[in-house]
Amino acid sequence: MRDRDLTIALWCTCIAAGKPEGLGGDTINVASRLEGLAKELDAELVISEDLASRAGLDLSDRDHQIVQIRGRAAPLGSWIISEAESLGR
Repeated sequence: MRDRDLTIALWCTCIAAGKPEGLGGDTINVASRLEGLAKELDAELVISEDLASRAGLDLSDRDHQIVQIRGRAAPLGSWIISEAESLGR
C-alpha cells in the first residue's frame, strides 16, 4: 500500500430547501464510508454511481463496488479510481 497525500470520496445528494439538517448525519456518514473504502482499496478516488452519471462520466472500464452503508436501506454503487490523474486521459 502506498502512502497517499490525498484520498477523495465524491458523491451527491438532494437536500430540500430550508432543511439544513440535510447537511448532517447521512451526508457525513456516506462521505466517511466512501473515503474509508478509498483508503482500504488504496485508491485516490471513489465516485458514487449517481454522481458519475450526473457528470456524464463513463467509468465502465473502472473497478466497481456496491457498498452497504450502515444506517442506509439501499446500498451505494461506487466507482473505484486508483489514480485520479487517469480520468483526464
